[in-house]
Amino acid sequence: MADSKRSLAIGVAYLGYATYPGTGVPATSYTEIEDIFKGSVVFNFSDANQIKIEIEKTPDPRWILNQKGDADSIEFAIPSPSVDDMVAFCGGKKVGEKWEQPNEIPNINMSIKISTQPYEGKYVEYVIVNGSVFGKISQAPGKEQSELLLVKVTKQTAATSDGTLKTPFTREVKKITTIPVTAVAISGTPKVGTPLTALPTPNQAAGTYQWMKKTGSETSVEISSATNQVYIPSAGDVGAKLSVRFTAEGSYTGTVTSADSIAVVA
Repeated sequence: MADSKRSLAIGVAYLGYATYPGTGVPATSYTEIEDIFKGSVVFNFSDANQIKIEIEKTPDPRWILNQKGDADSIEFAIPSPSVDDMVAFCGGKKVGEKWEQPNEIPNINMSIKISTQPYEGKYVEYVIVNGSVFGKISQAPGKEQSELLLVKVTKQTAATSDGTLKTPFTREVKKITTIPVTAVAISGTPKVGTPLTALPTPNQAAGTYQWMKKTGSETSVEISSATNQVYIPSAGDVGAKLSVRFTAEGSYTGTVTSADSIAVVA
């Protein structure tokens, strides 16, 4: 019998960071890192240091005391980081689109949230409450590889202002809350060679697209292979009215169809 309180933790669907508020609890609002290098997220959870008390006449220890070992940490890498990424994880400052490295290694404290891919309506969320952050460029660009920014987040004590200790790390199985998609609209001028873009509401909704067309009062028909968010009308579309159907996926739900566009012109 399946355990309803479990979820298959596989893949990384979300990784966000925020300034640690310094109150013994994690941040509440995070900035998502859009591009995480595949396979780069690593959990470095250390073993305990064991103190063994042995006595005569017995082959095994009489007592074993577990003490904290090395500090736990997580790592991840960002391919071809932006200037904002460099400032966030390495310190320094942004001058236009140039990153200027600081003269001293900065002390950066963040809350980090990681969420797994949804599975059967659930996902797993990991949070480091107070992490010491160090970032460095770990890989140079090459013919078959990109530059990488490697970020290491080391777990620190989480405590309130009066010194009360709070949990420094959490792992929680959560249910997916689906968000309904309410509409999809076409942006752009229906003209041969001019790109049209389908815009769902909410605009960050994930899903699939199917462009359609009709001439006169006939029923709309699907346009073969027109399944991207952007569609470029061709000469064969002249005089036809276009629409697009959007079917939500993941944490979004619903299928919506846009209003017909005006007739495509040459």
